Amino acid sequence: MLKARESKIRLKTGFTLIELIIVIVIIAVITTAGLVSFSSISSRRVEAEARKVISDLSWARKEAVSRHKKYTVDFDTNNNVYDVYEGDTSGILVKRQNLDVDLVSITDFSGTSILPARVTFNYPLGTAQDRIVNLSGGGKTRAVKVFGETGYVRME
Repeated sequence: MLKARESKIRLKTGFTLIELIIVIVIIAVITTAGLVSFSSISSRRVEAEARKVISDLSWARKEAVSRHKKYTVDFDTNNNVYDVYEGDTSGILVKRQNLDVDLVSITDFSGTSILPARVTFNYPLGTAQDRIVNLSGGGKTRAVKVFGETGYVRME
């Protein structure tokens, strides 16, 4: 009688098929969310670098207007850096920025490459040349436009 009772009390161990499927679905959802999150990092990086360029170009324009001096931003597409000078490129180096993405090209609004690749902000109105700074990284691209008549800078 005791043995018959022991066999009835025996606990079942292991997972049911439904429990295994639920665990696999949860793992798949978490993995998919992680992949989507990591794939958008490159587009965020390009946008962040474009915002850095916009900030420095706007700063150079503001300095040209407030200090009544010419400011030049000189881009080096080979090394993905740009320098900000008070005056022309033989003037005082004010700032150097490294980019974490590729600095593809500097063009005018018609798409013609500009060499030397630079933007000069003039005083007293902060005018510049029409320029497009093209950035790329991880398959994503961003263009930063400088409007010559006003010196206004925006991302596209």
